[in-house]
Amino acid sequence: VSKERDVLVQKIILDICSTAFKDQTVKLDIFGSISTGLALESSDMDLVVTGLKIEDRDDVVDHIRILLKYFEESPYFRNIKSIEGASIPVIKMEADLNKVREAENSSNTSPVNPKMEYLQIDITFEDFKRMKSDLFWEGAEEDESKLHHGIKTIHLVKTYLKDYTHLKEMVL
Repeated sequence: VSKERDVLVQKIILDICSTAFKDQTVKLDIFGSISTGLALESSDMDLVVTGLKIEDRDDVVDHIRILLKYFEESPYFRNIKSIEGASIPVIKMEADLNKVREAENSSNTSPVNPKMEYLQIDITFEDFKRMKSDLFWEGAEEDESKLHHGIKTIHLVKTYLKDYTHLKEMVL
């Protein structure tokens, strides 16, 4: 399923985001367990959309609503919902990995294991408030750069994995 995950991010989801926000330069970043190497085959995928002009929480909610419509029209996704009132507004959905595999005309024609057929995906947007957080990014100062807390966490977790060599075995 790792190939299908790559196709989802690099082609399908990025294409949908680029179409929805065609006047802006959209970028997708993966964070969470997949990006730190701590993911299981059944782990969900956490994505952050960056490169958009977002000034405040209302802009985030507007962008979520726009993107939600595009995902609802796509045959690859189901159980699509937004949680706009969450402390970090999010789009939650499931991707049908069998449909992704079929669309890629992959040499692998066998169906995806039924336990992993649907990949849970959470999509957020880059933080609109610039925050200093020494816990995540030592020495970070408030500035014009916006850095999603999930992306900051990758650095923190990878540092811990490097410093504590047996941590990965303990976590997994």
